[in-house]
Amino acid sequence: TINDKALILKSLKTHFTFSSLIEDKEIKELLLEKFKLCKVNEGQYLMKQNSMASSFFILHEGKL
Repeated sequence: TINDKALILKSLKTHFTFSSLIEDKEIKELLLEKFKLCKVNEGQYLMKQNSMASSFFILHEGKL
């Protein structure tokens, strides 16, 4: 949704790896196409230690 993309963009702007990349309009659009908002409730697992990674996560709020 538009709100999801706005939140993703806000997170990318403050992330040390992505903040300079999104200055390029094409790269920004590509990243916004690829990133998806993932909400996890308290007590749920986002990932478990020693598990194979299948995604890349940027924590917008909360703690792990």
